[in-house]
Amino acid sequence: MFWVVLDENVIRRRVGGAAVMGEQLSHVAALAERRRIGLQVLPFDVGVPPVSGMLSLMTFEDAPPVAYSEGTRSGEVMDDPEWVTGLEQSYGYVRAAAFSPERSLALVQQVAKECVNGQ
Repeated sequence: MFWVVLDENVIRRRVGGAAVMGEQLSHVAALAERRRIGLQVLPFDVGVPPVSGMLSLMTFEDAPPVAYSEGTRSGEVMDDPEWVTGLEQSYGYVRAAAFSPERSLALVQQVAKECVNGQ
C-alpha cells in the first residue's frame, strides 16, 4: 500500500506551468479515486510539521521496518528500531493533522481544475 501526505505547497506550486501541473494533479486524483494510493494533504495552517523533507516508511513480512529520509543532496536509510519507531510516530502526527482523504481528494481536484482553467 502506498500512502502519501503531501504538504499543501506541493499541490499549489506550479512546477512546469499550469497545464502540466493540472494534468499531474488530475492523475494523482484519479489514482486516489480508484484507491490505488492513499492521499492526504497537510494544510498550510498546521505550521511546521514534525517531519521535514521526504520520508519513506517501509514494512516487510520477513524483516524489521526501515525508514528512508531524503534531502536535496543526500539520502539515508535508518534501521535502528528506536529511530524508526520515532519516525513512525512523527508520521502518525502528520497524518492526524492532515486533511481527511476525502477532503484531500477534493482539494487536489479543485487545484487541478484551477490549473486547467488558468486560475
